[in-house]
Amino acid sequence: MVSGAHIVQETIRSMRKARGAFDRNRVPRTVGALDRIRERDPRDYVDFACYRLCMECGYLGDPLVSDPNRAHQGSFGIGHSCPACGQPALTDLAHTPTVLALCEVDAHDAPAQASWLSRLGSRAIGTLAVVASVSLVGFFLYTLASQRGVDLFYFLLWSGALMPLLATARVVQKQMAERSKAKQLPARWRLAAPGQRSVRGPATRGQLGCEQPMLAPLSRRPCAAYEIGVRSDDDPDGELGTWLLLEQRCGALQVAGWQLRPDNVEFRLRRTRFVPEQQHQEVLRRFLRQRGLNPNDELVVFETIVEVAAACEVRQGKRGVPIVTVTG
Repeated sequence: MVSGAHIVQETIRSMRKARGAFDRNRVPRTVGALDRIRERDPRDYVDFACYRLCMECGYLGDPLVSDPNRAHQGSFGIGHSCPACGQPALTDLAHTPTVLALCEVDAHDAPAQASWLSRLGSRAIGTLAVVASVSLVGFFLYTLASQRGVDLFYFLLWSGALMPLLATARVVQKQMAERSKAKQLPARWRLAAPGQRSVRGPATRGQLGCEQPMLAPLSRRPCAAYEIGVRSDDDPDGELGTWLLLEQRCGALQVAGWQLRPDNVEFRLRRTRFVPEQQHQEVLRRFLRQRGLNPNDELVVFETIVEVAAACEVRQGKRGVPIVTVTG
């Protein structure tokens, strides 16, 4: 099992490096290594249904139906298309070596530092490009005003040296932005998918109506919606790319004339840390394991609920997904 987990870990690393530049001809061969490992030992699988993780974008697909013979059927590996990004990269998280390898990769990826450095570098290059462009325009205007041939010569010399540098800076900035974009999602997520980019007037305030309340998965509290977040630290306001898991779920909701479809809402919440009591320990362990997290790791869990009839504000987001902010 150790050697299998090592191979899975290396496979996951190579696939995550390919994020943003997915190669349909190369990745399926890499994915095949995971399928071959799964066929070795049925004991590598847990005996309950787990989510499927997209190795390309981190989306958590619906769990497969639990089957005690899953390890012998060979049809539960990567290959199903992800509903979020469309890539054939969903893998069953019931496979324990895959989960252990994922957790090892998460521990060494350091997304917060990488994201911070990428933003800083991108902003620095953008600032230098703006300063260089302004100086070039100013030099050009000075040349026109002076009407001297020597100034025109220096302007052409300066612009000839500066234009390639500006073009190079633009290319580097674009590459850094693409790398940073790949880190803007949690390692595992189940959030509202982007919809049509429509805009519907100003924000509207009202009470949240819910046809069928649900139960929060950990505390079992009744609610209209919930969010579960998992981190390696206790920062509730960390950026998306620093979360190990973010999951928001809701049913059909109504707010002041808005009809909100199930699981198609982005909630802005004040996150609450979940401190499990004795009766919640086993529920929490299974919840984490179903989503590809190791219950034995030192993790900080947040469970935040939206109560039925809560006062809130709803508006259309830039991605076409309604944004609900709880105000009371």
